[in-house]
Parts: sequence; C-alpha cells; structure tokens
Amino acid sequence: MNIYNFIKETKEFISQSGANKNPLEDGKYLIPANATTIEVLPFKDGFKIIFDEVKKEWEYLKIPTVYVFDSETNEYKSSHKNTFLIGYKQFKIEENETIIEPLITKENFAVCFNKDSNEWEYKEDNRNKTVYSTITKEASIIDYLGVIKDGFTLSVPTEFDKWENNTWIKDIEAIRASKLLIINTECNKAIVSGFKSSTLGEEYFYYSTLEEQTTLNSLINLGFDSNFKAQKISLVEGVEIKGERKQYPHTLAQLREILIAGATHIKAQIDKKDLLEIQINNATTAAELELINW
Repeated sequence: MNIYNFIKETKEFISQSGANKNPLEDGKYLIPANATTIEVLPFKDGFKIIFDEVKKEWEYLKIPTVYVFDSETNEYKSSHKNTFLIGYKQFKIEENETIIEPLITKENFAVCFNKDSNEWEYKEDNRNKTVYSTITKEASIIDYLGVIKDGFTLSVPTEFDKWENNTWIKDIEAIRASKLLIINTECNKAIVSGFKSSTLGEEYFYYSTLEEQTTLNSLINLGFDSNFKAQKISLVEGVEIKGERKQYPHTLAQLREILIAGATHIKAQIDKKDLLEIQINNATTAAELELINW
C-alpha cells in the first residue's frame, strides 16, 4: 500500500512511500502521522500540493508572485516566485515584500508601496534633476522621491533674478547696482588709458595715470623746459601705430598744454560717467538698463 507524506506544519506533499503492515492485525497497515493513503494529485507547474486534513483531500495551492520594494523608499524593485511555506497555506513574505501586484510604470513617477494603506501608489520622481534654491540660487541634485521641497525650483535663474510669486523675475535694483559698479570701473580704466595731443606738431600719445600727471605737475612747477615721455603715433595703412615710449623735449608752454589736454581727457571720462549714472538711476526696467553701457 502506498502512503503519501506531508510536512506537519504546512501540509505540503514531500514524498511517497510504502506502508508497513500492522503486525497485530492481518490485512491492516500502519499509517504514520503526517501521511495519508489518499493518492496525491499530479504535479502542476506553479502550484504547491497540500493536504486538507479536514476535507481529507489533496488540493493545489498557487505559488504567489512576490513583489519586492526598497526598505527605505518603498519603491518597487523586483519580483520573484515564493515557494517557501511557513504554515498551512502561508508563504513567507518579508517585511519589504507584498503579493499585491504593482501599478504600471508612469513617466516621472516611481511606483511605491504604502504600508499604511497596503497598496501601491505613484510618487513624483525628480531624482538626478537639478534644482535651484529660491533664496541663494545655489544648484543641487535631487536625491529623494516625492514633490520638490519648498524653497527649490527646477526653473533656472539668471544672474540678476529674484524669486517672486513662484517665478524668477529680474531684480531691477541688483542690475542697477551692477551697472553703476561697471560704469565706475570703466571710467577709471578710461581715465588712466591715456590721451593724444598734437602739442609737438605731430600727434603723440601720453599716459594719464596719477603718477604721470604728478610728474607733469612737478615739471611745470619747476618753471622751465623739460623732457617728458610720449609715444609718437604713425599711420600705417590706415592703422594708428604707437612708437617707442621715450623722452621728448617739451617747452614749458607745451608741458602746460599737455597738462590741460590730460585734464580735459579726465574730465570727459568723468562727465561721461556722470551722464551714464543719471541714465542708470532713471531707468525703470531691466531692458532699459541693459542698453546702458560704457
């Protein structure tokens, strides 16, 4: 006589064997615990075969697909067939697993398992995107699931933007301050950039640095003719070429003319700066400010 053995806790079929005869009763067989003479069902792919001791029959138990989610983010990771029974009709399900089928994938969203509601849900997925602080404009990379945190935006700011009413707008005062700084810097460069004079009969180029103007003043105060450094300007194929900077003899009157020419050059730069500053301070839009340049 054949007997069919099953595991005590899970009732899962494990083997077939022959029953031993009962030595005390003729024609009787010994049936051990966790075994039955009821013939087991044939093997069926994707199912366990278990014995129902109440109904006294074998039945199929479908092997479930188990869906694994990340233990930190609860994001769906993978699936597998779970064949390990831990009790009668009970498969082992880990803490970060479920037999509930996940939602279909959706662009820009992650499929995550909500342990509280015991269901899958979509979570906004902006990971690896660059966001910008609405306060400092500093860029950072998103490394979390869910909506973008308050105080950050995917919108890219420009140099003079400020965050207002959920968007970047031009910061007029920041642009104004920058323009004023640039104009002052360009004015200072222009002042010391030098100037041209025809005092010596031909066109020469003179430095206009503070040191050069101080030297010129000192020579004039001496009250007599003196050498003073300059560069002769030549025209080569329509292009001005400055020659070697060296000492050239100047009369006292010529030195005074050079001083006046230098002062006129400096005043012209300052007058230009003052005019541009007025335009900058009177501008009311970013577009107006952008048009004001040295």
